[in-house]
Amino acid sequence: MMSDLQLEVFCGGIFQTNGYLVTTGGKSWVFDAPEGITDWLVEKGVRPEALILTHQHHDHVLDVGRIQTAFGCPVYAHSEPSEELTLSKRLERMMGIPCRIDPYTVDHRFEGLDSIDLGGLALDLFRVPGHSPDSVCFNLRDVPLLIGATSFSQAASAAPIFRTAITSCSSRGSGKNSGPCPMRLRCCRVTGRQRRSVGKRRRTPISPER
Repeated sequence: MMSDLQLEVFCGGIFQTNGYLVTTGGKSWVFDAPEGITDWLVEKGVRPEALILTHQHHDHVLDVGRIQTAFGCPVYAHSEPSEELTLSKRLERMMGIPCRIDPYTVDHRFEGLDSIDLGGLALDLFRVPGHSPDSVCFNLRDVPLLIGATSFSQAASAAPIFRTAITSCSSRGSGKNSGPCPMRLRCCRVTGRQRRSVGKRRRTPISPER
């Protein structure tokens, strides 16, 4: 059980991309690396144990190299870095502006794995290709929390837990069910209004399932 687990969200870059900081047991882990998250971590005095990537689109990996340089922490991802995943050259052609990514390495690949233990943080992994070929969602074990960067419709094919979450969230969003989520899930998604607040920092305590 992780009764002291805290979730904080950083939003940065031109696409207002989210990065997540999970802290429990005096240790911290970062999920995704949007532009500016390294400075945010330094400002907070946080030294992450590892960086875990939900996928490697350009806006999610802009600060990976900086995080590796600043903290020397390992990077976990489904696949090795490639232009096929970052799409940086395609973005440059579409937007007409440089989309440079600092070089980085993936230290640990979880392709083919269904769980990983990061020494204080155990994650169940669910492949959800569609948004990106390497997209993965993470279920924090013993905690009703999903972290990912994909649509619920893509996640539904990965595991029953996502189908249950979709049914719950859909009915509550439509007004058919205004009560608490029967799964007691805190889905790591934010509204459009919240996402427009670049650099917004939010701390959310997470209660484990009982």
